[in-house]
Amino acid sequence: MEGIWLISYIVLWVVVLALAFLVVLLYRQLGQQYLGTAAGVSRDGLAVGNKALDFTGYDQFGQQVTLRQWLDGKRYLMLVFGAPTCAPCRQLLPQATQFEQDHADKVRILWINRATDEESKNYVQETGSTLTTIANEGGIMERYKARVTPFVFLIGPDGMVKAKGLANNRTNLEAYLQQAETGQVPPPSQPIEVQVNQ
Repeated sequence: MEGIWLISYIVLWVVVLALAFLVVLLYRQLGQQYLGTAAGVSRDGLAVGNKALDFTGYDQFGQQVTLRQWLDGKRYLMLVFGAPTCAPCRQLLPQATQFEQDHADKVRILWINRATDEESKNYVQETGSTLTTIANEGGIMERYKARVTPFVFLIGPDGMVKAKGLANNRTNLEAYLQQAETGQVPPPSQPIEVQVNQ
C-alpha cells in the first residue's frame, strides 16, 4: 500500500510541475503579445524623465554629429529611429520634414537609421530627405533601447527625455510635442503600425 501512495505522490508532483511550466509559458506568450502592441512597445526605451544619452555619428555629408551639439538649449530635439526597410518610416519621413519646417522655432529632428553608414546614405539619396540623418553604427538604437521603428524620443532643451513612443504620422509627432509642452499624455488619435526590427 505504501508503494501506491509513493507513486501517486510522485505523479502528483510531476503534474504540479507540468502545470507550473505551462503557466510560465502562458504568461510569456501573453507578455509577448502585449509587447507587440502599440501600448507595449511605447513603454520601451529610455524612460521619460531620464537624461538623454550622448552619442556620436556621421551624417549624410560626413559631418560629425553628437547629441550635445544638437541640444541648443532653446529647442526640443526629436530623435526619430527609422530603418530603410521600414514602410511606416518611408511614409513618416516627408511628414517629419514638414513638421520640422513648421516648428523650426521649437523642434529640430535628427533621423537615426538602423543601417550601415552606406545603407543610410543610399536611403537619404533615394528618398531625397533633407533631414540630418545618421546611421546606427555606434549602437545608438540599442543604447536607447528602441526595438521598433519608427520610434521617437523628444528631448527637451535641458537634455531630458520629455516624450517617447511610436510615430507613424505627423499627428503622432504633434502629440509628442504637445505632451512635452503640457506634461499631459494625449489620447491616441489612430492605430499605430508596429514594425519590429530583428
